[in-house]
Amino acid sequence: MRWAAMMVWLSVLGLAGCGEDGGDGTEEPFAFDSLSDEDKAAYMASDVLPTMQAVFQAYDSDAYADFSCATCHVTGLSDGTYVMPDPGLPQLREDAFPYESDIGVFMADEVLPELQALLGPKEGGRPCVSCHTLEE
Repeated sequence: MRWAAMMVWLSVLGLAGCGEDGGDGTEEPFAFDSLSDEDKAAYMASDVLPTMQAVFQAYDSDAYADFSCATCHVTGLSDGTYVMPDPGLPQLREDAFPYESDIGVFMADEVLPELQALLGPKEGGRPCVSCHTLEE
């Protein structure tokens, strides 16, 4: 069942990742990283925060009752950089991939697809370390 849901999400992401027509019939993917800092902040507040708040609260309404920018930007919010990966998030272990814990499955099956739909896919095939640092 989880694979079927993942395949549906991947199909949706393929469509959602497309942006405006490039003029030659090709679609340009949304490029969050190319936005100005002001536009990034506005987009995070208007689109990313409410969407991700709903995703996390559906998973655990008590644990994420106070979901905010600081949930993901733990140190980046306090120092004003919002840089990711954020060392304030739980560190991941290289030898633990793929994560089979409840939170790991939730992150892979629900959080990651939503973030990729909102921000565009990350290059390099290691999306977990786009937000989390690895243990040294």
